[in-house]
Amino acid sequence: MASLHLSSRFLATNTKKHGSISISHHYSPTPFTRLFSRKKFMSCSMSMNGCEGDFNTPLGTVETRTMSTVLSPTAATERLISAVSELNSQPPPFSSGVVRLQVPIDQQIGAIDWLQAQDEIQPRCFFSRRSDVGRPDLLLDLANDNENANGNGRGGSSDRDLVSVAGIGSAVFFRDLDAFSHDDWRSIRRFLSSKSPLIRAYGGMRFDPNGKISVEWEPFGAFYFSVPQVEFNEFGGSSMLAATLAWDDELSWTLENAIEALQETMLQVSSVVVRLRRESLGVSVLSKNHVPTKG
Repeated sequence: MASLHLSSRFLATNTKKHGSISISHHYSPTPFTRLFSRKKFMSCSMSMNGCEGDFNTPLGTVETRTMSTVLSPTAATERLISAVSELNSQPPPFSSGVVRLQVPIDQQIGAIDWLQAQDEIQPRCFFSRRSDVGRPDLLLDLANDNENANGNGRGGSSDRDLVSVAGIGSAVFFRDLDAFSHDDWRSIRRFLSSKSPLIRAYGGMRFDPNGKISVEWEPFGAFYFSVPQVEFNEFGGSSMLAATLAWDDELSWTLENAIEALQETMLQVSSVVVRLRRESLGVSVLSKNHVPTKG
């Protein structure tokens, strides 16, 4: 799988400073690394650019709906497809919003294993904790423990148990050729809520936004963040499959558009998860150097 290795971060609800880089995190700041497909944003045309919206206008709703726990990814996929259809028949009465539908799975499954099964769907992202909990031989380690996280109805799993996240598709993306600004942050923040802490924007920005754009960065502009359409969360002892819809009539991307695009992606989602063996990847971690340090 051809991929682009970015130095990046995920955005949640509060902005803090750590050193000279502005980092956004729901609890405390930390840098991390991510894998993105090097393909251009063809799939992003099936979404909307949140930077083009009015960041001063709150969304009609930002919510998370949790289904009952199931025993397998297959059952979770079927339940999500059904939930999206139900949402289509009983749509929220808002002209803009974000709705996350999530199904807890009563077994721990590697998010990177699930992602490997989705090899035809773009764009894609991967995030993992900095600690060595879970799959240190396969993960690109990041993030810190979220000591103050709450359960938020995740079937017994809490934010602090989160090991890794795999995402495919784009419910909403944020991209511009100009350097990342506070207004861009406000555009992203508009689609996030502390009441739905697992709705997150994953991505990164160039260290020198004013310099010549290299070939690797051309598809990403000065920065690129995205809320995945379909997401697999690996917790300590359990897992979760989720789907997110985002819409804004003012951006000519309606709930009907979002549902149609998500249904198309869901039909491509594979429930066949085979645990990857380290030797099959042909790669290994030679050394780790976290800057700044976890402390």
